Amino acid sequence: PNAEFCEGSGPILKHPDAQRIVRPTCAGDVAEIVFANALCTCEDARLAGYLRTRGFDSRDGPLGDDDDPGSGGAPVGINGDYLPSAGFTDVGGSMAVGGLTGLTFIGYLKIAGDLRLAADALVPGYTRVGRDAWLAGDFTGGPLRVDRDLHQGGSIFALPLLVAGQTNQAAVAIDPPCPCGDILDLPGLIDNTRRDNDNAIIGLDPGELRQVVGSVSRTLPCGRYYVDEISGIGEIEVVITGRVVLTVGGPVAAAGNLQFRFEGDAELDLFIDGDLGLIGNARFGDPARPSASRVYVAGASDIVLVGAAGFVGNLYAPNAAVTAPGYLRAHGSIFARSLNVPGYVNIAYDRSITDLDCGDEQPGPDGERPPPEDRSIATHMRLLRPPPDARTGRDA
Repeated sequence: PNAEFCEGSGPILKHPDAQRIVRPTCAGDVAEIVFANALCTCEDARLAGYLRTRGFDSRDGPLGDDDDPGSGGAPVGINGDYLPSAGFTDVGGSMAVGGLTGLTFIGYLKIAGDLRLAADALVPGYTRVGRDAWLAGDFTGGPLRVDRDLHQGGSIFALPLLVAGQTNQAAVAIDPPCPCGDILDLPGLIDNTRRDNDNAIIGLDPGELRQVVGSVSRTLPCGRYYVDEISGIGEIEVVITGRVVLTVGGPVAAAGNLQFRFEGDAELDLFIDGDLGLIGNARFGDPARPSASRVYVAGASDIVLVGAAGFVGNLYAPNAAVTAPGYLRAHGSIFARSLNVPGYVNIAYDRSITDLDCGDEQPGPDGERPPPEDRSIATHMRLLRPPPDARTGRDA
């Protein structure tokens, strides 16, 4: 019964609930929407060091030199304010900031793609925009170079100002770059898997990974599985050998070593109906293939990412603040309510997550397929609910 799913085109759920699911959606369809940016925040992003993002396609090999300007395609979206206090900003893709508080970019500002700013900006160093610049407010700083067109809604005080294309003086509107207005109803999805899963096929007890003391290892072949929680003190290893959807009815709270180890072309969609709390070392995938690991968290408690090796995977936590005790290195992407890091942020974004192969679109109950240009979550799933405070960006 899992043949289609194991080949990559089957839906997330074994038997979608007709009252909740518009059509049987492949996990890749959802990932392509929510992980379209290397970094997305529904509220503010605050950091004390530099911000650097670089993109690569794991199907073509590992990320090269992170100073290579050609390794682009790693965009950044911030619905609130961007609040750096030191360092520089170097984005290997486009950057959009929707907050209305004035921005001060310490050091230099280098954007490989488009730059969209809703507020006034002060850049003491130089600014380089690889494509178009959309500036809704005033811009003050040192040299400003735009390699294509400049769209300015306010005044520009930059010496020198170099624009390769056209300069358009008109009001500029900046839409919230991150889809925070409608978020996945993870509890609803997880409840479905609690009732209908493949646990019996491999003899998986829902309580098997709860309050582990010592060491435990569990192998998950291709399938859709449910556990009550993942918690304990010691070493928890989950070996993924195929295409796996693992839903967790409670928190993932591990102290020690938590590792999801992948074999071959395995991939994982981990849905957590609770908080993600990690003390010690945790790895959710392979840094050479970050797009294969997707982690969705429903909880609102802070998520602290630690470890010298860096976080591996694509993290969707629209209700939670993501923090780091020092610096943050990530292989994948982060979608969070907010970001707070006292040091630098360096993200290696695997662009292949926006091109996951799910096969042909599955028709919905009405027999129709969604139009290819419609990329909203609501097109594929009725597992939607408004966020607690309707965060849609401060300029919405």
